[in-house]
Amino acid sequence: MIAIISALPVFDVDIGSIFVVLAFPGMLLSMAVSGNVHAFNRWLVVLFNWIIYAFIFIALRKVIRIFRGN
Repeated sequence: MIAIISALPVFDVDIGSIFVVLAFPGMLLSMAVSGNVHAFNRWLVVLFNWIIYAFIFIALRKVIRIFRGN
């Protein structure tokens, strides 16, 4: 992952935009909870992203186990 992110400037991809895309689900939930689109809590963004991506990785792990037959 670090190697991919470090190679992105070679291909004219802004690293900041990658982090915004990864943080977008947490930003949306944080804006919804706070009720203000322009002032969202960064700690809630981190918390919501952690929860969302944890569920995604847990679901992927279960799908992989199903296909492997475990």
